[in-house]
Amino acid sequence: MNKKIHNLKHINYLANFDIIANTFLEWQEKKPTDTVDKLMESLIDINYYITDIYTNELYYNESLNEYRTSKLRAIERAQKAEKKVQELEKEIAILRKEKELGL
Repeated sequence: MNKKIHNLKHINYLANFDIIANTFLEWQEKKPTDTVDKLMESLIDINYYITDIYTNELYYNESLNEYRTSKLRAIERAQKAEKKVQELEKEIAILRKEKELGL
């Protein structure tokens, strides 16, 4: 997902969460009830869950980028090594011919 869109969605979630949490806090202050307490506990649990999902996604994307970067570096190193091997094989072939010719 596009990072900007993802951030906008997360900001929207935080704004909505804030509205609900503040409403529950007002209700608790005005007239505390078991229902409001349960709703507040549930909202806190939901927030922990969403925060965990969000954090996991961030770490996943960071890890994925690191793996991709490492893979590209490994491919580049392998390509350089293959090129060097080909150059050395050509040089060996030239040296063998020179040796055969007695040069």
